[in-house]
Amino acid sequence: MAISRVKYLLALKRIIIGFTLFSSFSFAETIDVGSVVREGFITEEFSLPDFTTWTSPPGHNCPTVSYGGCSNFESRVSLLDNIYLTNAKIFGVPLVNMDSLSSPPSLYLVLVSGTLTATLDNISENKIIGPSISPYVSKRLFYSRPIYYGISGSQQGSNLKYRIYSTGRAEPGRYSVYTPTKGIYDSIVFESLGDTKHPSTAGNWVFSYTQRTIPSFLVRPACTINTPAVVEWKNAAIKPVQGTTYGTKSTTLNYSCETGLNAISVFSKVSSGITDINKKKLFLNNVQTGPYITGSLKNTPPGCSGGDFLFDGETPFVGSNTGSLIMQWDLCSDGRPEAGKAYSGAIDVFILAK
Repeated sequence: MAISRVKYLLALKRIIIGFTLFSSFSFAETIDVGSVVREGFITEEFSLPDFTTWTSPPGHNCPTVSYGGCSNFESRVSLLDNIYLTNAKIFGVPLVNMDSLSSPPSLYLVLVSGTLTATLDNISENKIIGPSISPYVSKRLFYSRPIYYGISGSQQGSNLKYRIYSTGRAEPGRYSVYTPTKGIYDSIVFESLGDTKHPSTAGNWVFSYTQRTIPSFLVRPACTINTPAVVEWKNAAIKPVQGTTYGTKSTTLNYSCETGLNAISVFSKVSSGITDINKKKLFLNNVQTGPYITGSLKNTPPGCSGGDFLFDGETPFVGSNTGSLIMQWDLCSDGRPEAGKAYSGAIDVFILAK
């Protein structure tokens, strides 16, 4: 009796991770985004806490003599220092590379959803925010007959979410959002305004500001790696003794990282099959019995007890920024396979250069 086909697929992904020096600045929480080598959004959505400000148009600009009162009031809220990215047709606040402050911006914080609201005298103007919608809303009230007092105003931001957008390749480093108007790192700033005008003056206004802390984002150097060959045993003979190898096969990972790094790890994630509790065996049938694979990065057969390679885990490996890994695999069995049945498993393999 024979196993018709045992297929073990090594699916390879491109990865990037490296070592970055800390600058002298203090940082908020840091989120590792790996390498950034393409244009587009590079993170999931992150939420901002809601805010409410009560910035009212000043009533002292409505004199009862000389000018005859005020007729024009405004409440406004906007995200400071956002710019329009013409090619992407979106609005974003630049992030700066804290390890290379003179570098031109390539990452931007973009509000992708939520609502901004400006209110005057209990009458509101709402704007639903999106990437291509300016993060700004204003409510104006005009009175046909001038009045001699201020009116109440407020501004709100609710359910706001943002993502980080890349305009292309981002150099390795730690990136922080920067609000140059206020000279603030690690925070975005919403400006609230209350404005009062009467016909014969340019206006009078009151400002307030709301800060929201934003994590910094760590961009890693990129590595280029090959896609290793599929490992498979065809028509392997059934052996009645458990823990006996069906033979050893190997594949080679060639990699080249863009900086001179020498701390390498290989990380794997199971996409088909199931592991044992120690993650040293990959069973090819979604149950912990029957045929399984073990792996080694030491150029020696791993054996049926399992080598140094961890499925669904990280295996450290010392190397240079350019090199090769010979990955060896043994096929074993913890139970009698079913005759004529094909078994298979698959993992995604990443190179982590630190």
